[in-house]
Amino acid sequence: MSNFQSVSAVKKENDDRMSECFEKHGVFFAFSNEQLSKGMKKIGVEKREEVQSLGGGMICKADSVVSFIKEFKIVQEENKKDMIEKVGIDNLIRYELLNYECYYSHELEDAIEALEGYGITDINYINKIFQEEWHKNIDNW
Repeated sequence: MSNFQSVSAVKKENDDRMSECFEKHGVFFAFSNEQLSKGMKKIGVEKREEVQSLGGGMICKADSVVSFIKEFKIVQEENKKDMIEKVGIDNLIRYELLNYECYYSHELEDAIEALEGYGITDINYINKIFQEEWHKNIDNW
């Protein structure tokens, strides 16, 4: 990978950044009343009115929702930028193709959708990387 970091190393950095943002704003995930109670206790609130659901099980201190959403968007953009800069577009494409098992299924849609989140939308280029990797690995079999 030459000067690039591994995807897992950059994901770890990104996860740490996201966790800091969650902790700062009193964000946690709850999928049951028990998890909700534990989460509320952890962030120091007692009343249900003191938290707000943001969907998908994500719960936030009610008085932090606006500031969390603003910071969360910034963190997401920083994470995307870091991934592209530290891993590289080609390696990110290879990672998502592996992650979605495209080499087994020959269906690239899920990887393409994940890559769109990074602003990588050139389907022909994604397919080019797929074909190169496919042939390289078949030739080495």
